[in-house]
Parts: sequence; structure tokens; C-alpha cells
Amino acid sequence: MVEKSDLLIDGVPRLTRRKLQAEARSEQVSINDVAVAVLCAHYGLECDPTAPRFYPGKNSPKLYLRIPIEVHRQLRVEAASNGWTQGGLVLKILAEHYGLPVRPANRRAKLRK
Repeated sequence: MVEKSDLLIDGVPRLTRRKLQAEARSEQVSINDVAVAVLCAHYGLECDPTAPRFYPGKNSPKLYLRIPIEVHRQLRVEAASNGWTQGGLVLKILAEHYGLPVRPANRRAKLRK
């Protein structure tokens, strides 16, 4: 069994979520499996599905992913080397996969106290 890591992504655009839902529905897999498959393909890694059926989820701007540790490691490295957030990088990869406009994946400005 592949060890997994959690990643919560906030600010998921509606169109990106709709594309994930549509692909999950057509493949009869979970939204998580679709997103993980896109990320694995991006990094040239093999990933097995984890959930056997489609569940549409909520139309929330948040996306909770359970991803293989190696994918999470690759995300951290790429995000850090480009000054991006991991969530922003995931949204960028998904947008490119679906041919959607890419939002900047830069880090959020830190609040000064």
C-alpha cells in the first residue's frame, strides 16, 4: 500500500471543480483519483486509484486531496523552487491539464503585525 499525504487546497475555481467532477463522473472514480492521476501524469509517476466510485462532492472552493508521498514531495520541490504555494501549483497543473486559464501560483503576501 502506498503511503499517502493530505493536501487541502483553497480557492479552487468553479470551472476547475466542474471539470474534475465531469471527468470523475465519466470514469466512475472519485474526484481525488482524477486530481491525483493528473498530478501523477505531470510528474511521470504511476498512481493507483483509491476510491472505486464517483461522488460529486460539494461545490466548495476547497479541495481535500490524499496524494502519494512521492507526488507531495515533487510538489513541494517544484513549488519551493518557483516561489509558489503547493495549492497554487496544483491549481496551475489542473488548469493546464483542462486547457483553462492559469492563475498565478505565487505565494500569498504575508501579513505584517
